[in-house]
Amino acid sequence: MNEPVGLLIKCVSRALREHLQPELTTDYARSQLAGALDILSKLEQMADWSPSLVEEVDAALCASNSALAAAAAAAGLAVPAVTTFESHADASRALADWLFQTPMPEEERKRLDAILRESLRACVLAQRRRIPRADFSAMTASSD
Repeated sequence: MNEPVGLLIKCVSRALREHLQPELTTDYARSQLAGALDILSKLEQMADWSPSLVEEVDAALCASNSALAAAAAAAGLAVPAVTTFESHADASRALADWLFQTPMPEEERKRLDAILRESLRACVLAQRRRIPRADFSAMTASSD
């Protein structure tokens, strides 16, 4: 099967709504199905590749790599050349390895580590913005 995952999830959701939902006779069963449909809806939105997410994460890593390299150079530390890596993610991994393997004053390590942590936070936030929030109202609504 060569269908996108998002499309398959949409088909499963539609089948559950059209064929299973009318057969449910208790509020509990309906609320459980509502919860499952809510989760499937979120998975459908997250299943397909997002070029904008990749671009946002890449930009955050690029900015962080540059900031970390500049701060280290200003402190007189020789860092790996970030331009020699195939991707900003590869450069970030190399800089993280360098940061924890290179002898330096602890205060300097903490300062550089803060730059690295901020880039990781930016990457997580970019991903988090694409995860829909749970809709508990559908799972607790009465069918009066």
